[in-house]
Formats: sequence, structure tokens, C-alpha cells
Amino acid sequence: MAFNLESFMLIFQLTFYFILLLSLNLYIPKSVTATKLGNETDKLALLDFKSKISDDPFGVLASWNKSFPFCQWVGVTCGLKHQRVVSLHLHNQKLVGTISPHVGNLSFLRSFNLAINSFHNEIPSEVGCLFRLREFNLSNNLLQGEIPVSLSRCTKLINLQLGYNLLKGRVPFELGTDIGLVLPNLQILVLTHCQFSGPIPASLSNASDSLLLGFGENNPMLQILFFLILSFYGNRLRGDSDFLTSLTNCSKLRILDISLNQFGGILPTSIVNLSSQLTWLMLGGNNFGGNIPPEISNLFNLNVLVMSTNLLWGNIPASIGKLSKLHGLYLAVNQLTGEIPFSLGNLTQLLTLNLRLNNFSGSIPSRTCKIGNLQSTVEIYVSNNKLSSEIPSTLGRLFALQRLHMHGNLFEGSIPPLNGLKGLRYLDLSRNNLSARFPQYLETFSSLIYVNLSFNNLDGEVPSQGIFQNATAVKLQGNINLCEGIPDLHLKPCLVQKHKKGSYLKLILLIVIPFLFLALAMVFLSVQLIRKMKMKRPSLTSVGQFHPKISYQELLNATGGFSSGNLIGSGSFGVVYTGTLCPEGTNVAVKVLKLSQCRASKSFMVECRALSNIRHRNLVRIITACSSIDFGRNDFNALVYEFMPNGSLEHWLHPENGHTQLRNLDLLQRIKIAIDVASALHYLHKKCEARVIHCDVKPSNVLLDNDFTAHLSDFGLARLLSKSGIEAVLSQFNSVGVMGTTGYTAPEYGMGARMSTHGDVYCYGILLLEMFTGKRPTDKSFSDDLNLHNSVKMALPVLVTEVVDQFLLTEGMQEAQSSIGSSSNHRNECIECLTSILEIGIACSAESPSDRMDIKDVEYRLLSIRGKFIGPRRHH
Repeated sequence: MAFNLESFMLIFQLTFYFILLLSLNLYIPKSVTATKLGNETDKLALLDFKSKISDDPFGVLASWNKSFPFCQWVGVTCGLKHQRVVSLHLHNQKLVGTISPHVGNLSFLRSFNLAINSFHNEIPSEVGCLFRLREFNLSNNLLQGEIPVSLSRCTKLINLQLGYNLLKGRVPFELGTDIGLVLPNLQILVLTHCQFSGPIPASLSNASDSLLLGFGENNPMLQILFFLILSFYGNRLRGDSDFLTSLTNCSKLRILDISLNQFGGILPTSIVNLSSQLTWLMLGGNNFGGNIPPEISNLFNLNVLVMSTNLLWGNIPASIGKLSKLHGLYLAVNQLTGEIPFSLGNLTQLLTLNLRLNNFSGSIPSRTCKIGNLQSTVEIYVSNNKLSSEIPSTLGRLFALQRLHMHGNLFEGSIPPLNGLKGLRYLDLSRNNLSARFPQYLETFSSLIYVNLSFNNLDGEVPSQGIFQNATAVKLQGNINLCEGIPDLHLKPCLVQKHKKGSYLKLILLIVIPFLFLALAMVFLSVQLIRKMKMKRPSLTSVGQFHPKISYQELLNATGGFSSGNLIGSGSFGVVYTGTLCPEGTNVAVKVLKLSQCRASKSFMVECRALSNIRHRNLVRIITACSSIDFGRNDFNALVYEFMPNGSLEHWLHPENGHTQLRNLDLLQRIKIAIDVASALHYLHKKCEARVIHCDVKPSNVLLDNDFTAHLSDFGLARLLSKSGIEAVLSQFNSVGVMGTTGYTAPEYGMGARMSTHGDVYCYGILLLEMFTGKRPTDKSFSDDLNLHNSVKMALPVLVTEVVDQFLLTEGMQEAQSSIGSSSNHRNECIECLTSILEIGIACSAESPSDRMDIKDVEYRLLSIRGKFIGPRRHH
């Protein structure tokens, strides 16, 4: 029995060891095989990822070949234990392509970073297979579509950054009833500057204090993961002010940024109950109304307060002066009233103060406020308000100040001594009532790059050193008593002081007076002779002197009998046909006057006289004129113009229904056209022998030649302002009636005001806004008090991307990038350029004529904007 038991035990032990050994032998090869298969899967996934890259300008994927183990490829990191891919980092490598769905096979991947490239199309849903993923960063690309719901399976995800893409849809918190149940470890979620829409989910305010929700890419708080930061900057989210109330539960909130969205409602007083740790509060570019609550001082840790471009009203509460840590105060483009509070002088750490485009009145507080205490301030914007009294001299103590913009107010008196502002770069005091002597000390400011003192009542000599050596950087027009300066400023010479020696003065008088009488006599005789010659000259001689006359029969033949097939346009006083003159074969445009309409004959005569003497490369050229009778013995008057093969700007901005032509004028082309039209108006207003007012500047009157050079046409609405008979001409115009086109006509014309160059500037401003927004001033979307001017004004500067023609930010930008190479800054440059142009359009189309820009300034500003925009591209 014992023997049998021992034998059994021996057999059992041998059997056990044999099975154990066999299992070990089987296990080791399987493990090795699995590792090899996993490695091969990772390699194939990476190669497929590479195959989807269409452009690799830096050659970072050149190492992705058989010569190197894939764990040594650029951007790839493998784990030490299993040699599986755990990190794929190709940040800011200018790669172009799509994201391969095979990345879902990188099952050990923990960090995936493709930020600041040009990946497009959608995010593949296969990324949901990366269950070990902790960091997923695809920000600053061109990705489209919605965020894949499959990401909810990546439960270990800590950092998800998808900002600055073309993603759309709702904010993806509907992945579950509570975001914490789906992505329990999420700490960073960046969704800035996408196209998300819809309301903010109510569950958001219940998020844990460890959650970090979006911010700008350069935010210094990026690495602080233990505070709550909420930012949905630059989307299309909507909701009422109750959303702000719900955030009072977030006890550790540090940054709140919901700028550039569609939130609205009355600003709740409960906003003052937000976390006392709040440092950034940014609500700009929305539709919040109401007063700024005085209890805002409860947020005593605020560094930045942004409420610009809303509908806020009332006064700035005096308690705002208690925010002693404030670095930036932005309240621009609202409906705030009252005086600027004295307490602002307590904000000694303030870097930027922006109160422009409100209705503030009164004076800049100086004594009580001690504005000179703001010695850290770098920028002050109080322009376009109703501030009055004198500019305080204590501004001269702000030694750090670089920008001082106080234009468009009612300041009076002299410009105070600002000698302490040696670092000042931009100074704009234009469009006020400043008087007294010109501030000579400004020529010693070596940092100045722009000075605008135009439209004041300054007098005296303008210096010719320092900034005043550069006429393009100095604006002085509208000060009729200024003199001297460099020749490019075109100022009158200063009067010579009387010589002390009386005998010398008498000698000069004895020599000058006889010559003066002789010169006056010669001028008188010349005027009489010219007047007699004009009386003998027939009405159309001036036209015929430069252009050959043409008969009705020739025009009939040239236009195919004025056939409807040759009809290319129709206006208030005439129709336009295209035709070909024989025998030269010259293509022309023939404008036939509608004599059935009242005053058409007068319009024709005025246009003939004006166009015969006007020559400018941006004005349509008249070839000849015809004043005859047709075969039915009816009066016939026509003007023959140079033909413009690219038609009118109207057809390019607003193609007719069913027309195959696309709106493909890119940004630079539109800037060039805008400059051309401004140049034409500058010539008409300032450089003609007799000043000309156009009265009907609109897209259909802007014609484009082969090179898309713009030519302003249709002077049927123009009137000449004779220097010797302005009142007579104006009264004649008023008897004729107000001319213009609905939407472009200056508002003062509707109230019986006489025509002026200010009216042309208004038309031009509306034209400029139409060119860069793509909307007519009569667009159906405008109702009540909303019009093209107001809608753009409300959007600037933070919502500029919402109002501009989207072609300029999509196809147009892509065309520019393809021609000059991709640039991460290109979109920002486009937006900055468009903002500057629309600001000019707003200034030109101001309701009050005195507030509008001078057309000469418009031309210079546009040339400057174009130069700044194409400068880096010329280098590329």
C-alpha cells in the first residue's frame, strides 16, 4: 500500500513538472510573438500616418524609413519595456495632410500632439480606441466637422486641446449626463476660436474645481492645473446672463473668458459673487446690457476686466478704483455715460485704459483723480466721446505712456506740456477744439512714429526736425493758421517780421509797390482777355478740342443699332451700351442720355464740361461726345467712354442669380480698388482746377480694366464748384434736387443740406464697408436702426470675423497661402488688416459730416495698410 502511494506521488510530481515546463515553453514564444506583432502594428500605423502627409517642408518625416528603427523616428517615443509607441509629437512642423484612422492602432499611445500644423478634414473616430491616451492636442490646424463622440472612451484623458480649428456643432458636454462620468480625469479642455454653437450646458457649473476649460494658446496660466479656468473665446455660443449666475458655485475660478460669442441679457449683479480668486473677467464682444454693478470691487484680485463691445449703459461706478491690482480695463464700444470717475487714479498698476466709443462727458479728472499717479500706464484710449475742457498737464507725468488717443472729443485750450512722455509712440489729438501755439517740443520725442493733430485751431510754426521730417507720419490738415514745416506738408510760409531799421523797410516798399501795381494791371488785362475768349467759344469746343466728334449714325453702327444684346447698364439719367468704333476697332462704352427725364440735357452738358478737363488714371476716360438728332428727329446726346472689360465692381461683389461668376476678388485686389477710388476722389476734391463733387459713389460706378485697376465713372451727378461762384453753383444744385442712390446718400442730403465733399466721403465709406463685408447697405438683414455702418461699428474690433466677407478668411486666405507659403500668422494679419480698413469705413460714414475723414487721409491710410500687409509677403 505504501509502495503504491509513493509511486503515485512520484508520478504526480513528474506529471506536474512536465506540465509546468510545457506551459512555460509555450508561454515564452507567445509573449515574444505578441510583442513582435504589436511592434509591427505600430510601425504600419506610423507609415500609414506618413502616407497621408501631402507636404513636409522641414523634412521631419525623412527619417521615417527602413534605415532606422521606428522608435528612433523623429517625433516618436517608445516605452522601454515593450518598445511600443507611447508618444507622437510633431508640434509646429508645418505639416499638411489628414490624420490617418490607423493611429487608432497605436494602443499604447499616451501623448498625441500635432498642434500648429495644417491638418484638415475630420478627426477620425478611431482615436477613441486609444484607451491609454492622456494628452490629445490638435490645436491650431484646419480640422473640420464635430468632435468625435468616441473620445468618451478615452477615460484616462487629462489634456484635450482642439482650439483654433474649424470644428463646429454643440459644445461636446452632452457625451453624458455629467461630464465627470465620461471623462473623469479631464483637467484641460481647450476649445477656443472654433465654430461651436448652441447654449452652454447647465451641467457645466457643476464641474469639479480641478477642471480647466480652454484659454488662448499664449496664456501664462497654461501650466496651472489646479485652478478652474473657463474660456469659450471666439465661438458662436449663446445664452442669457443666468449662465454667469450659475458660475458662482465655482469657488476656485481664476479666469472666465466668454468673449466673441452671442451671450445677451442684462448683466446680473450676481456677477460680483464670482470667486474672489478671479483674476481675468472677459465678457467682450457679446450683447450684455445694463449697468456695471458697483459691487464689482468685490473681485479685488482682478488683473484684467474686459466688457468692450456690448450694450452696457450708465456710469462707471466709483468703486472700480478699489480694484488696485487691475492691469487692463477695457470698456470700449458701449453706451456708457457720465463723467470718468476720479477713483481711476487709484489704479496705479494699470497698463491699458480703453474707454473709446462711448458717451462720456465732462473733463479728464486731474486734481482730485491725480491721473499723474498712473505711471505704469502704457496705453490710454478715450477717443470718440464727448469729453471737454482742457487736457490735464498731469498727463506729462506718465513716463511709461506709449499710446495716447484722445481724438474725436471736445477738448479745448492749448496742448499742455507733455515733456515727460519721452517714450510716446502714437499721439492722436485730432478732431477737437484745441488752439494756441503749436507744441514745438514734440520734435524732441525720438520715439514718436505717428502724430495726428488735424482739425483743430492750432497756429504758429511747425518744426522740421524729429517726427516732423516725415510727412507721412504727421497729420496737420484742418489747422489753417499753421505755417512753415517741410515742403511735403504743404503749409503756407510764416509771415516775415518787420525789420528794425525803418529806412530799410521804406526802401523795400519803394521797390515793391510799383511792381505790385504793374502785376495787378497785367492780371486784370489777362482776365478780361480770357473772358472774351470764353464768350466766343461754343459749348462743346472744349470736348472737341481734345477728342474727335462722332455722329449718331456711327454710334448706331457701333452698337448694333443700340440692340438689347449690347446693353450693359442703366442709370438714373441714361443707359450704357458696349460697341466697337470703326475703322479702328476700338471697344467703347456709349452712355445715351434719357431725354424723357427732367434735366437730362443739363446733366449731359455738366458732364461734358467736367470730363473734358479731368484726367486721372483712376477716372474713366471720355473718348468723344455726340450732340445730334436721331432718325426720328429727336434730340440725341451721348458720351463715349473707354471700355472696361472687367465690368463694374457691383458685378464682382454681387453676381446676379444663376451667374457662374464667383466673388473671387481677394483681399489685396479689394485694397487696391479701394485705394484707386480714394485716389480718384482725392483728385476730384483737391487737385482739379475746379473742384468736382461726384454725389453717387457706388459699386456700379466703379469700373475695372484688364488689370483690375479701378476707374470711377458717371459724372452725371457731379457739379463743379467754381472758386469764384460757389454760392451760385450750390443754389443751382439745390434747385435741381438731391442726387444719389438709396443707401449711399449722405444723411444730411435728406435734410436739405447742400452738396459737399463730405457727402462723397460718406458714399465712399459705405462703399468700403460693402467691399469688405460683401453686404449691400440695403441688405434685408438690416432693420429698424441697424444699418451697414452700425452693424460693423458694433462688431469692431473683437467681432470683425463675423461681419467681413467670409471669402476673405477662407478661400481668399488659402489662395494667398498657396502663393506665398503657409504662415501661422497669416490669419491674424488678415484680421488686423480688415479691422483697420473697416475702421476707415466707419470713420468715413460717420453721421456728422465734420466727423468724417478727409479723403487724402483715407488714401494715405489705405496705402499704409497695404504696405504693412504685403511687406512680409514680399520678403517671402
